[in-house]
Amino acid sequence: LNPEEIHNGSFGLWGKFCIMPGSGKKTFDVLSGMAALVTQCKGLMLDQFGVMHNGKQALPGAIECVRQLHDRGLRLIILSNSPQNEETTLARLANLGFDRSHFLGAVTSGTLAVPQILQGTFGSKCVFFTWADDPR
Repeated sequence: LNPEEIHNGSFGLWGKFCIMPGSGKKTFDVLSGMAALVTQCKGLMLDQFGVMHNGKQALPGAIECVRQLHDRGLRLIILSNSPQNEETTLARLANLGFDRSHFLGAVTSGTLAVPQILQGTFGSKCVFFTWADDPR
């Protein structure tokens, strides 16, 4: 696979899929689409930005794709490097048109970082950079 193809979206959620190489394997398997992927797993961890939405609106086909994955019984979890917490992340997806009930939850860097900050893991002074609309 060409890294440029992956970066420019040619291998995004709605096109082809790259399965990471398993033990001893030196190449990627390129699957033709979601149907080939869903038969091989029970759940998916989905990134959100650039995969499901662009920050302002859902990407074409994303809402329907998530619905179909859910309807096939796959367990869906959002995995994101967003500074937002789980509740804010799921609310934002709902505001973009995704059905919130389709996701078991969301794991974000914000969800994991805030308790560490509050526990003093980084010392008595810490700066937490996040978006202007973050409710914290």
